[in-house]
Amino acid sequence: MKTVYIHIGIGKTGTSAIQKVLYSERETFLKHDLFIPLTGLNYDNLGHHRLANYQESLPSNVTKDLYGELLAEISASSQSNILISSELYCYCKSEFIDFISKSFQGFSVKIILYVREQVSLVESTFLWWQAQGYDYKYNVDDFFEMAKGGFNYQWMIKGWVDKFGESAIIVKVYDKKLIGGRTLSYFFDGVYGDYICEDSPEVVNKSLLPCFSSLVSFLDKSFPEFLKGNSDCLEVRKKIIQKLIDAPDNKDFKVEDLLLEIELILTATCTNLSLHSCEWGRFKDEYIKKFDIKEKIVGECLKKKILHYYKGSNFEVSYGFDLKSKQRKSFLKYYYSSIPLQLYDWFYMLWRKYFR
Repeated sequence: MKTVYIHIGIGKTGTSAIQKVLYSERETFLKHDLFIPLTGLNYDNLGHHRLANYQESLPSNVTKDLYGELLAEISASSQSNILISSELYCYCKSEFIDFISKSFQGFSVKIILYVREQVSLVESTFLWWQAQGYDYKYNVDDFFEMAKGGFNYQWMIKGWVDKFGESAIIVKVYDKKLIGGRTLSYFFDGVYGDYICEDSPEVVNKSLLPCFSSLVSFLDKSFPEFLKGNSDCLEVRKKIIQKLIDAPDNKDFKVEDLLLEIELILTATCTNLSLHSCEWGRFKDEYIKKFDIKEKIVGECLKKKILHYYKGSNFEVSYGFDLKSKQRKSFLKYYYSSIPLQLYDWFYMLWRKYFR
């Protein structure tokens, strides 16, 4: 019986880095009895997002046809392990998950979910929405009020547990300090056995730093066309965002020089800059005075609100990992909270390093 691993996210847990290697090293994985389907890959080959249509309750005919193509591709492969990855899967409705379970009847199915301490997840997701120009509400407090349902792991996993059973769920903790540069090897560790290709030092989908958040919000409020304008305006915004993302890599980085570069871009492209010259001058002076590259945008008040909101959303899961025999066993059962998960994961990493 073939085994299908479905990596369902959540986003902002190294998913883009994992998906990039899954595609680029696809031939390597084939030699290790692991098949990465081409059906359903996104236009940039990062993730099987076309298979995870979270907006559908009942699958459309297009989706049904796509899964038909997927099953045909899997059947034609000689590998006994299949891996599909999309962070959009974690938002799929129960009816859609039911369709997936019926599609994979006759297969052994394992669901891989990454969890991340919610305070850092909220901040990281907000910054990503802000960089993309989505409806981020201009500040992280209002963003959390709008999007807080999307960080509830209990709701996220319920449909998958109902259809595939708790024993099929593999939960992994995402912590940058814990994982370091081992994004790929950590992903396979406890899922498919030892990792089968080298970790890439390349940073994929690099994030906007929190210290630039207030600057982006000011620009978006001052120039609404950045979010709702024509393609030229969107390109200007994209250019500024990329400059902010790349700026800290420059060892000679100075915030004053960065603001001057942004001002030159605005002067060359925005005819109404003069209307905001006074506001821009005041903002710039205050921003430079308070600038801290290590700034965090989630304050203590919001942090307490986040922790309190998810306090009642704990769920019991089995933390599985592969022994040398590659036999999956249950390692720990626990209730989710940020501190215990990290402690268990530290213990697991120590066990891997010194006792395996």
